[in-house]
Amino acid sequence: MTGLLKIIQNRFSSHYSILIMVSGAGFFFIANILLKEILSSEEYSLYSLLIICLTLLNSFGLLGFEQVFMRIAKIDMPNIIKIEKSILHFVLSSAVITALISSYLANAYYFSDISVIRLSVLFFLTSANMFVYNIFRLNSDFVLAQFAGISWKIVIGIMAIFIFELKIDIEFMQILNVVNIALVCTFLISIGIIMYRIKFISIGKYSKGYLLNIGFGFFISLLSISLLGQGDKIILERIYGKNSLGDYFFLANIFMFPFTFLQSYAGFKELVIFKKRSNINLNRRILKWLLVGVAMAVCLEGFYWLIKQLGLADIDLEDTPFIILSLILTGFIRIIYGILSAFMGANANPRIIHKANIYSIISIVICIGLIFILPHKLISILIVFFLAWLSRVLIWNYNLKGLNN
Repeated sequence: MTGLLKIIQNRFSSHYSILIMVSGAGFFFIANILLKEILSSEEYSLYSLLIICLTLLNSFGLLGFEQVFMRIAKIDMPNIIKIEKSILHFVLSSAVITALISSYLANAYYFSDISVIRLSVLFFLTSANMFVYNIFRLNSDFVLAQFAGISWKIVIGIMAIFIFELKIDIEFMQILNVVNIALVCTFLISIGIIMYRIKFISIGKYSKGYLLNIGFGFFISLLSISLLGQGDKIILERIYGKNSLGDYFFLANIFMFPFTFLQSYAGFKELVIFKKRSNINLNRRILKWLLVGVAMAVCLEGFYWLIKQLGLADIDLEDTPFIILSLILTGFIRIIYGILSAFMGANANPRIIHKANIYSIISIVICIGLIFILPHKLISILIVFFLAWLSRVLIWNYNLKGLNN
């Protein structure tokens, strides 16, 4: 019996980071649903915009230099990272520049009641914690990495549950304060652990021009993903206003966020397989995950019906059934992209990946241009972004020809 318990304990200990990641996603999912009931329509819209900004900075705030760091850093011994010092300068400069620019834009367009300085600190910490996440990941501290990346989401989820159960009144500014405190605490704790445990050694091997060249490739990739992931919400807010954005954000949280998580998880799992095995039936792998997606779609429809019965889904949008269908179909396309992206990451050279990203950005710009031609309806925006995701999948599939032989 003791041996069995030890086996179970070892199994769990080796998957702690995944459990934390799933917990973070779950708490965040619940928070976005409960806060729709807790906050007013206007304040929930502001919350939606805040999450959009943080999501963009989480993926784009370091302009791709965190990926350069992951690529060139070397670890020969635990807790000793060999790195080119200039990449740390690029990371810090990127975090400061994007924080200043994004805070100015956010203040001008969305959060006029919040100072630029306060927004700058919030946005800088978001990018900084993402870099800390990558430091821990590189050092194989996967539990700490998840702590740095998603602890603020867990905090929001727990807060939303308590507020909902206790029926406490809360405003958007109080949620902003909680997010600020969570990010500050996460950053300070993480930096303390890094200073205590990890030593950085400068290797002086790469020129700044070489690092900038690699960074540009990652920049293009992150730009295209950011446009695809959040562009629909930004365009919708500019055309229809904040209240419509809040309703759409709520639906996207239910019907798109789980698919986004499945896309990331499927890509992570398949990447390991693609690196270990050369002879892979790619279509069979895609079909397997699409079947999982179908089961998830059925569960999400049932969940949406349930929260409607509980009065937690007060949506004021035209063509809601078509919007839900569009979100689910886009979710299926994202699953396919997750598998193709993992296969390309495991087998394609940087030149092919860079070319695919360039073509993808061109196709995204063309698709977004259709918004000005199609009727001004929300469903038109969703169709455009479905086509943008579909074009990315087709571009990836075309560039993978010959690699799966």
